[in-house]
This record gives sequence, C-alpha cells and structure tokens, in this order.
Amino acid sequence: MRTGKEVRTIQRGVFRALRFLVCITLLLAVMPKAGAQEVTVWNGEDIDTDWYNDADNEFILYTAEQLAGLAELVNGDNTFEGKTVRLGADIVLNNTWNWKSWSESSSPINSWTVIGKSLSSFFSGTFDGQGHVVRGIYISNDKNFQGLFGYIKGGTVKNVGVEESFIKGKDYVAAIAGQISSSSVSNCYNTGTVLAQLSKLGSYVGGIVGYNENSSVSDCYNVGKVSVSTSPAEGLASIGGIVGYNENSLVSNYYYLKGCADKGNGNKDDQENVTASKDENAFENGEVAYLLQEGQMSPAWGQVIGFDGLPTLGGPKVVENGPGGYKNELPFDDKANVYLINTADELRIFSNLVNSGESFSGETVKLTNDIELNDTKDWKDWDEKTTGLNMWTAIGAYSNPFCGTFDGQGYVVRGIYISNDQNYQGLFGYIRDGMVMNVGVEESFIRGSGYVGGIAGYVYVSVYVSVSLFSNCYKTVAV
Repeated sequence: MRTGKEVRTIQRGVFRALRFLVCITLLLAVMPKAGAQEVTVWNGEDIDTDWYNDADNEFILYTAEQLAGLAELVNGDNTFEGKTVRLGADIVLNNTWNWKSWSESSSPINSWTVIGKSLSSFFSGTFDGQGHVVRGIYISNDKNFQGLFGYIKGGTVKNVGVEESFIKGKDYVAAIAGQISSSSVSNCYNTGTVLAQLSKLGSYVGGIVGYNENSSVSDCYNVGKVSVSTSPAEGLASIGGIVGYNENSLVSNYYYLKGCADKGNGNKDDQENVTASKDENAFENGEVAYLLQEGQMSPAWGQVIGFDGLPTLGGPKVVENGPGGYKNELPFDDKANVYLINTADELRIFSNLVNSGESFSGETVKLTNDIELNDTKDWKDWDEKTTGLNMWTAIGAYSNPFCGTFDGQGYVVRGIYISNDQNYQGLFGYIRDGMVMNVGVEESFIRGSGYVGGIAGYVYVSVYVSVSLFSNCYKTVAV
C-alpha cells in the first residue's frame, strides 16, 4: 500500500499532465487572409420622400435617402407639426474612415443639406432617433443655421447621436441644431467637429445647439471640438461645448470634454460650467454615463465599460462601485442563483468584471443565447492585419483569473477577433480552479504570443482541488 506522501506525489503529477494536455489541445495553427466589412453609404444624390403622406402622423426612416427626403420636405415648408419621425437604423452620409482630416478645403464626397434651412423653413415635429446615430455629416458653407437640423421651432429632438462629422457654417451652428426656439433637445450627443465664423454682431456655436431660445437642452454630452475660424480676423462669438448662447432657456445635466471648448454654456460663467467639464477618463470609466442617466425615469444612457469609450444611448446600465468608481452588472436570476448572459454586450461586461478583479469564485454564469461579437460573413479572410472588427478581450488574466463555473448551455460564441502579442488569449484567457462547459466557439480568429486557445489560453488547477476543466466544449476557429 502506498503512503500518503506517495499518493500526493502521484496526484501532483496527474494534475500537471492534465494541465499541460488541456493547454496543448486548445492550440490550433491556421492563418487566414484579410477581409473587409461592407458599409452602406449614401451616394449624395438619391432622395426618398415616398415614405411620407399627409394622412399619417408617424414615420420611421431607415436610410440616408429617407433622411435626405425629410430635409427636402421640411425645406419645402412642411413643418411636420403634430407629426413624429423616428429613426429605425443608423445613418451613414459619407465614408468616415478619414473624417478627422476633413476641413474647409478637404472634403468627402457628399455634403449635407440641413433639416430646416431658415427662419421661414423650420421643423416643428418630434424627431426621435431611438438611440441611433447619424455619421458622416459634412457641411462647409457660409450660411446660417447649420447642423443635422438648421432651425427648430416648437419641435422636439431626442435620442440621437452625431458622430464622425465636420460641420462648418457662418452663424447659429451646432451638431444637432443651429437654433431652437420654444423647443427641446434631450439625450443627444456629438463627437464631430463644429466650426463657425467670427461676426461683428456675434456668432453662436455649440456642440449640441448653437442658439437656445426659450427652450431646453438636457441630458446631453459633447466631445467634439467647437470653435470659430480666424477669418475674418475681427468679430465676436459665443462658444459652448453644449450650447453657444442661451436666451431665457434651461440647460441641465450636460457634460463636455475638457478642452473642446472653454465653457459648456457659451454666455455663462459659473460653477455649473466647471463641474460639467470632464476629462477623457470620466467618459471612458462610466462616470458620465452614470451622471447622464441619474434622475431619468426611463433607461436612456449606458456604456459597456472597458469596451465603449463613450456613453451610448440604450447601452447597459452603469452603477456606482464604491467612492468614485463605476461598473456594469450582469443580470442575476435570484431563484436559480446564477448570472445570465444574453447579449454580446453582456459577455463584454462579464469579461471586464473578471479582468477588473471579480473572480466569480463559487458563482455560476450561464449563456442564454448564441453570441455574435462580429459579423462573420468573411471570417475565413481575417488575419492579424484585418481592420474594422471589434477586438475581443479574453475573460481572465494571470493576475485576475476566472474561478467560477461557466455553462454555455449548448450555445455558441461567434466572431471572436484577437490579434495581439500578449499571452493567455481565447474566449477565456486564464482560468484557475474553474469550470467551462457546454459552449462552442465558431468562426473566429485568435492570435496571441503564448498560451492561446479557442476556449481558453491557460487553465490552472490547484493540486488539492478536484474539478472538471472542460465538458462538451468545441471550437471551429483559426488560432
């Protein structure tokens, strides 16, 4: 009969061999070629107004052509009073790969004509972006009332973002609306460049609204540069990171990136402007998303911390995590005592929680749906140089391993893309005394330095812990 010491020695050898075999079996060396992701971009010419008829009061726009049709209708003196227009998809007006180089002298193919071009042609309806984005706005002219909207009178704009855009006009210039009167703008944001001209009478330029008259702007943020041109060399301007100038109006719960403008409200110099100025970290770590949502009755703002660099409309909720800290939370089934993952964003949240130090030791996490992290149509063409994909951050690292139980319940994770020179890469990076079962990884490309696998890069099992490492797992990926 073997002694206790001999038994423990054998156990150590078995577990070391098992750990080695798990790491080896998770490696697969196949290197596919690069591919590109298709994006639908407006051609700048086609305008669609067929979606509109006088008898209806509610409309949903899905294309850039239809949005251009809205501009044509409003600029033709249809105010849309009493009517609601919603976005049903993101809108791309130009290819934006080089949008940061756009200027007055360097332009993309298409120029945008504002919705509501003057004091006599204005928008008076309700425009609800439903969390969608308008990208690639390019405007460069010497006209007043420039932005996505030019002039809004007695109307409402909400729940829409303007991204990767260049908007330059003479006066009353902003990303969302050049001027609003007796109107409201809420839950909107801008990441593009806004530029106006100096004027002897004074020009008004803002990240969200240029001139705010008897109106309200609330729950908005801006990280885009807001400024005036140096030509003409003399003149006045009221510049605001959120609103250029306020007249008998309310601006509340707004935040702007420090340095994009000197003030949030161009014609106010108060403590509110100071507290509304936030650095990049506040936008990245969830603070601004939390503050924007705070006090709102319905969900509007969220963010996948560690993935989204900025707050997003309709993103996962951000909660406080101790003094000055913020985090996401996974859905939790109290009856089953398990965490649930149903979407790609929730899987990203899970990854960030583990990599931030939550090991999930003693906890169970279950997939409740297939997850697609990238469009996988051309996945066989992906390689280490492929661009335009969402990079996956492996769940767990050497310093912050996953220690719980992950049950895929037969579901699949598709579209993982990893291309870096770091160790511990895969769906999971580093697992310690944990269990992963019933999950597949498909149509993915995973490249790292060492300890790279489809399901997990590295699995560590303590000598005296008996645990099933993997059960019913598979991969069809390039590693």
